Parts: sequence; structure tokens; C-alpha cells
Amino acid sequence: MLNRLVFVSPWFLAEGRNSSNHIDKKSKIDQVILVKIGIILGTKDPEVVFNAFRLGTLALRNGHRVWIFLVNHGVEIEDIETTAFNIREQIFLFTKKEGEIYTCVTSMKAHNRKETGVCKPHSQDDLLALVTSSEKVLSFG
Repeated sequence: MLNRLVFVSPWFLAEGRNSSNHIDKKSKIDQVILVKIGIILGTKDPEVVFNAFRLGTLALRNGHRVWIFLVNHGVEIEDIETTAFNIREQIFLFTKKEGEIYTCVTSMKAHNRKETGVCKPHSQDDLLALVTSSEKVLSFG
């Protein structure tokens, strides 16, 4: 049996399309194809950080493998103070689902950061290895 991933837009469902070339809203995806997803996070903007970890956690809940590599100001995420977005909870949920967090050692030095339980230093060589071994890579900030 062939595995296929099918995207059905909300417009498509609203129109109730049904032909041999289209899938109607009662059809099901044969099998979800799981992928390794990488997220490069280079900002400490609370909303961006919150949404990057939310997406990562959602992907983990759906069975994908996800890593987040912190670079630039992203290495400062543990210091973000905001009431608008519960970033610490998102980081906790991400790590609880076995998401992997890596931190650029050069950025840590540039921003006077020390190794913590959440963010452990890694090199650009490590980042390159993660990028080349992933099916999808997203960059936030």
C-alpha cells in the first residue's frame, strides 16, 4: 500500500468537492507520514518564542520528532518575563513530550549565558548535522 499525505484546505471542504480528482470531507488520510522537524529560534520576542514552542509541542503530540536550536537572542528565552504568554509552560510541555533543545555555544558566550538544565551548549557543526538530518526546518526570528 502506498503512503500518502493529503492536505485538504478549508475552502475545499466548504465547497463540498467530490470527484475522482478530489477528496470529499468524509475521506480519510491513509497514513500520516512522520517527519523530523527542526526549529531554529533566534529571538527572545515572547510571542514568537511562545508560538515556536507551541508548534513544536503540537508536532510532538502528533508523533513527529522535533528539535529546537537556540541562536542569537534565542539563548535568553529562560529570562523572558511576560503575562501575555506562558512561555515556561510551553517549554515544559515541549520537553515533557521529549522535544530536544540545543543552544549555540557562541551565542551563549556573546550573551553571557551559562548552561542550564533546559539549554545545553552545542556547536555550529551540531546545528549543521541537525539541519541535514531533518526533513523540515523552520526558522523563527
